[in-house]
Amino acid sequence: MAEPILPLAGALGGARADAEPELPELPDLTEIIDVADALNDVVLFTDARGTVVHATPNAARRLPGRAAHGAHGGGASVLGAPFWELLDLECPEWSGPTSDAHAPDGPDPGRATLAAILAAYAPARAHRISSARDAATFRLRILPLPRDLAPAGGCAVVVTDLAPLEEIHDEFRERVQDNRAALQDTAALFAALFETAPSAFLLTDEDLVILAANPRAAALFAPKGGALAGQDCRRIVAPGSVGPFEAGLSRAAREPWTGRIGACTAQGQEFPAEFTLRRVFLSRQAVHQVIVRDLSRQRDLEAGLKRRTAEVESMSLTLRRVISSVEEEKQGIKDDLVQQVKERVLPAVERLTESTTPELRRGYRTVIRDQLADMAEDASAESIDPVLLRLTPREMEICHAVRQGLRGREIAERLDIAFETLQTHRKNIRRKLGLRGRNVSLATFLASTPRLPG
Repeated sequence: MAEPILPLAGALGGARADAEPELPELPDLTEIIDVADALNDVVLFTDARGTVVHATPNAARRLPGRAAHGAHGGGASVLGAPFWELLDLECPEWSGPTSDAHAPDGPDPGRATLAAILAAYAPARAHRISSARDAATFRLRILPLPRDLAPAGGCAVVVTDLAPLEEIHDEFRERVQDNRAALQDTAALFAALFETAPSAFLLTDEDLVILAANPRAAALFAPKGGALAGQDCRRIVAPGSVGPFEAGLSRAAREPWTGRIGACTAQGQEFPAEFTLRRVFLSRQAVHQVIVRDLSRQRDLEAGLKRRTAEVESMSLTLRRVISSVEEEKQGIKDDLVQQVKERVLPAVERLTESTTPELRRGYRTVIRDQLADMAEDASAESIDPVLLRLTPREMEICHAVRQGLRGREIAERLDIAFETLQTHRKNIRRKLGLRGRNVSLATFLASTPRLPG
């Protein structure tokens, strides 16, 4: 809590009460002193001799001088002490005149010392002072009091502890250094990306005049031995794509724009490209960021991919046709096999089931085995004519004899049958072989047959 404020008209001036009885009553300064205390400032009010007549409550513990923590320490009041002793201010010798040099009692030493202090520490200016106890620094300001407040003279001494400000200053300086280092790192990274980017990278002003370009942009668009800076950015766009490029710039004012349009080299060669346009606001101006990605290789790759796709589709179609042909051939083989079984095997099987003697069954079993073997062999190999399987074993024996060139009676004697029976067999053989009514002898037909069963 602030100490009571003394009547400053008498205390500061040291004047007699009957000298100036008409002085108005001074306002209460308690709130002002409380504000100063909250701000960690020490305020000392002195008389005309520099003696402290009033101080903020924090003076004893915050003043930097030894006197404030010595004779006046331990909670004692700092009132009555010269303010320069409380602050350990160095006071040079004063040889000039004092304001009371012609006083009846002679010159006042206190006033002489105050004059020397004010000569060393000019009023109304900030001075940096150090603590006698530690390395702390303070800011000192000596403010003369107006005459209506202190007719006899006096001043307000404001002492500010600079430690919090120095801490803030140091922290701020560290942050500035960190931010500067981060900015330098960012600039270095941007420069590295800008210089090594695989795509062409350009910066232009609002009039599309090129401000900067990376090496890739220079390689694509710069004339031989020339530079891109200062040239119109539209010159890197193919003539037929200037309209879409300018439309993209209009959209880039709101949001980044990307589109595929034609680009043009310094030699006038056009190539497909992907343009990305952005408008970037810097501290002093707005610039356009233009990124150009060459799509020539991608176009060639896409064309090659289309060719390969067409080739694969053609091969796939051919393969499907081959598979279909193979399936048809397999079905044909299957159908042919079924037909051969029906014509060449099943009749023998039927004869085998109808046979009543072991000799006949063995004969037809041999025929079936031969027929199956013939079906498994190559188609060019000799095979038994299926019509011969319609013949009975006796009829087959007669056919073998006829093929050997034997005559009718010789065959009848060999088979031990009557000639008339032989003739009946011959008629049945011609009917089964389809020779009936044809001008083909049985011997001629059998001679043209590659093989006979049995």
